[in-house]
Amino acid sequence: MKTKQLPKVAVLLAAYNGEKYIQEQIESIVNQVDVDIYIYISIDASTDRTLEICEKLQKIYKNIFIINESKERFGSAGKNFYYLIKNVDFEEFDFIALSDQDDIWKPAKIIRGIQLLEEERAFGYSSDVECFWDAGDRKNKIIKKSYPQKKYDYYFEPAGPGCTYILTKKLTLSIQRELYNLINPPYHHDWYIYAFARANNFKWHIDNQPNIYYRQHQKNQIGANIGLQQYIKRFKKIKSGSFNKELLEILKSINIDEKQIRKLNILVLKNPFAYRRNHKEAIILALLYLFKIQKNA
Repeated sequence: MKTKQLPKVAVLLAAYNGEKYIQEQIESIVNQVDVDIYIYISIDASTDRTLEICEKLQKIYKNIFIINESKERFGSAGKNFYYLIKNVDFEEFDFIALSDQDDIWKPAKIIRGIQLLEEERAFGYSSDVECFWDAGDRKNKIIKKSYPQKKYDYYFEPAGPGCTYILTKKLTLSIQRELYNLINPPYHHDWYIYAFARANNFKWHIDNQPNIYYRQHQKNQIGANIGLQQYIKRFKKIKSGSFNKELLEILKSINIDEKQIRKLNILVLKNPFAYRRNHKEAIILALLYLFKIQKNA
């Protein structure tokens, strides 16, 4: 009897000064069930033992490949992931997944995502996450991203944390080709990937089951937007104009023209629920646009 071939998956792991957690993360990826896993690691110029740890694991596991040995300085996770997408050959793979350096994947994370991609005939997958804190003084918390997708939600938000993303080869190759045409890709790689997929009619599925333990600590570049401090942080970001800059980067990268961008404030006020999956976030968005219009009047 012919043995069924396991789905072949390339996992892209962007690392930077990750010595504290990276071994635990890599081992949780290696231990994924019912898939044939290959891990491609790009290490942003680090000052700790990240490279040494990855090289040690590379000798133990033959499916680990280091494609940038802490020689190039990217300065952000996004640029590091863009480097991985542009420099890994995906032809032999069925699916591609993104990984941070400090989470822990549940054993069936990848195969569940693949099964849902196939059932839903989708090209991109993401999921809710289960946040945890090292100190142990806070209970794990589920962060819900799986609210029903809206027509233009990708204008203002990604599909959840990029570390939950699983993409088909077809979508990944399309993104790879497009990245060679973008001189300055948007800062947020996860938001850009989702926006590109939706803008180009690649169906996306957001799973309501959290399949990773999403580690929260002081060095998180993004982290979970929860709690009063995070709301204050987000408000300051909007007030400073940095969020508007990021938004314009995303819209321009998916070929939304200046005329459409100028109309956006009116469209958001007319129907904010077309632009955010979470109704509470949609109302906040509308209030922010109303404040912006009154301020500029």
